[in-house]
Amino acid sequence: MIMRRMEDAVKIVVDGILRSEIIPRSLRRGVFWIEGFSLFFHLFPYTIRMPKIIKLVKKTPTIGTIETTRTRDFTAQNSGFSFVLTCQSGLESLVKRECEKQGLENIRGQDRLVKCQGTEKNMYELLIWSRFANRVYLSIREASIQDFDSLYTLLSGIEWEQYLTGKEHIVIEASSTKSELASVPKIQSVGQKAIYSTLYTPDNTSGTEVHILILLIDNICHVLLDITGNPLHKRGYRTES
Repeated sequence: MIMRRMEDAVKIVVDGILRSEIIPRSLRRGVFWIEGFSLFFHLFPYTIRMPKIIKLVKKTPTIGTIETTRTRDFTAQNSGFSFVLTCQSGLESLVKRECEKQGLENIRGQDRLVKCQGTEKNMYELLIWSRFANRVYLSIREASIQDFDSLYTLLSGIEWEQYLTGKEHIVIEASSTKSELASVPKIQSVGQKAIYSTLYTPDNTSGTEVHILILLIDNICHVLLDITGNPLHKRGYRTES
């Protein structure tokens, strides 16, 4: 502690000499070189130990080289998950390129959507590394429908116990494009009745919020489970506040 205070006092005096305009320039230069040599001798012991530190760092495995049991289990799984990624119009090709680099399969793009298949490991990689997608959905079911009865039958036939525990606050979202069923509020109402009929889920407003998207495009119904949470473009946004 005493040595540290002495070093701080010396630095203050040297800094004052270097900034002074009364002291001759030659003397200021001499003080500058003295300070430089003293700094070198302070750091000399660390320079001697630097090769040992470098060897220790090289022997330490990085995060990318550590192979855990969970990682091996992910790679051993088949491509049994279907994903739907939403993005802004015009970015479909960029999202497809990201999916190709991450090893996803059966990649298909359409207006503001990219469909693909992959493993559970791919799902986590999409949520972490995707730069152009807005949201990542897990595709639960896809079928052609023409009326609300067929929509109810489709949704009630899904085993929701595989995805929900019954303690969540379910939010039904809907979108219809070029389809016979165009009323979004009616689609949401039918979807809520169908899900609640197969899963005892009271309206838990204080539970974890789960979003289910019923997407109708050209009379094809896509039942999607939102696994993103906040939009991907808000990752790390104002975390301190």
